[in-house]
Amino acid sequence: FDDDGSWNYQFKNGNALGQISQSQTKQYEISVIAYDSFDRPREVTTNIYYDVVEPTINEPSISPLVIRDSVKKVNGKIKIEGTVVDDDEIQSVKYSYVKKDSDVIDLDVNKVTTSKTNWNYNFEVDTTSLEDKKETIITLTAVDRVGNIATKNITINVDQETDNPQIILSNANASITEY
Repeated sequence: FDDDGSWNYQFKNGNALGQISQSQTKQYEISVIAYDSFDRPREVTTNIYYDVVEPTINEPSISPLVIRDSVKKVNGKIKIEGTVVDDDEIQSVKYSYVKKDSDVIDLDVNKVTTSKTNWNYNFEVDTTSLEDKKETIITLTAVDRVGNIATKNITINVDQETDNPQIILSNANASITEY
């Protein structure tokens, strides 16, 4: 014990729990027995989680998308759906972006499944609150039980005119200039 009553344990050779590979997730139950000045024992048991692998954020889908000039563009309300997986337990998944008035939106996603290791999620973004004719980056952040963090940036191209009708003539005579 230290002078202030606290104590610490040094792992032998850096690892008293056995050899653990970098990709291995383990849960350990640790029990500690302390004795007071009257030699009465007090036992405390807790779990320690070892996990060095961050969650994986799979490529999300965005709908609806409009392709104009070979660029995927969005307007109005869009839905973003995807999956986050982890070898242990996902704690949270959030998304954030900056609106055109510089307000930062930082919200939890809608969790669709209840599996600890596999979250299907979705959320909506109203693109009318974003800068028109610009790219906006939406950042997904996933955190697992021990605090490993993964992020994925999604770039959307906002164009509020993509829902306007577009006329494409497939067999018009090139000599016609006006009607």
